[in-house]
Amino acid sequence: LDNGSYSASEIPVATLINLTELGDGNHSVSVVGRDEAMNWQSESSATTVSWIVDTMPPIATISGAPTSTNKATAILTVGGAGVAAYKYKIDSGDYTSETSVGYPISLIGLPDGSHTVSVITRDTAGNWQDEASAATVSWMVDTVPPTATISGAPASPTTSNSATLTVGGTGVVIYRYKLDNGSYSGNEIPFSTQINLNNLQDGNHTLSVIGRDTAMNWQSEASATTIAWVVDTQPPTEGTIIINDGVAITDSYQVALTLSASDVTSGMGMMILSNDNVKWTDPIPYATSHAWTLSDGLGLKTVYVKFSDSAGNWTTNFF
Repeated sequence: LDNGSYSASEIPVATLINLTELGDGNHSVSVVGRDEAMNWQSESSATTVSWIVDTMPPIATISGAPTSTNKATAILTVGGAGVAAYKYKIDSGDYTSETSVGYPISLIGLPDGSHTVSVITRDTAGNWQDEASAATVSWMVDTVPPTATISGAPASPTTSNSATLTVGGTGVVIYRYKLDNGSYSGNEIPFSTQINLNNLQDGNHTLSVIGRDTAMNWQSEASATTIAWVVDTQPPTEGTIIINDGVAITDSYQVALTLSASDVTSGMGMMILSNDNVKWTDPIPYATSHAWTLSDGLGLKTVYVKFSDSAGNWTTNFF
């Protein structure tokens, strides 16, 4: 056997050669025979047979597995030293029938979520890899686009012609944006980068944002997240005030003010001061008619009024 010595005894030809506990690897048996006339076959021309003992199962390898994908398909290649065939299962399913190693695993119609492919292989000696030691790959299928969020939206209206906005949203890692009727930004922007808007003109503004997740799903422009606001940096320019409208002042020292101003409507502010009062009042809601009490005592009384619009711009002059 192999590199050993020839058996010491002559063995009748009817007796079988029984070999046990052969180790893995190459083996050969050499035999020399004798006839009844006592002629021995020479050892240099011995008859030999050779074979390989292989009791070790192969170990599968899997290539081509995605990491995270927005596709419901995957093509995986099975390999490994000595691998001739394989079986596989997807997630908690059953193993398939035996497939030649030359054919890839083709998966289609995968639902969203986590997936795991397990593979066991067979070598040419018929050794199957144990299921407990199966090779596995896992990845996530995600075909649902995220929805971006925008925080830090300005008040509307606002007197500020700048804005700093933060983009977020579940799963959002990248975004693009556009202002008003412009185009979306050409570059993909990390969600940790804020949007800084400056030198905004007075008027209506709309910011639109679309987000992308790690699986490369983009929020559609048709469903973009938007915020809108009005920039107003111009104060009201005109105002009028009529006191008592010809009606005499009574002993209560209360006068009736009839007010009007451009860009000023109900609910916006005004401040009133008479020349003998100490200070302006706190802003009070605008009304076209307002009662104002003068201080006691005789003498000339003067009433001053300033107006503000809804953005908080106050008239430069008083009326």
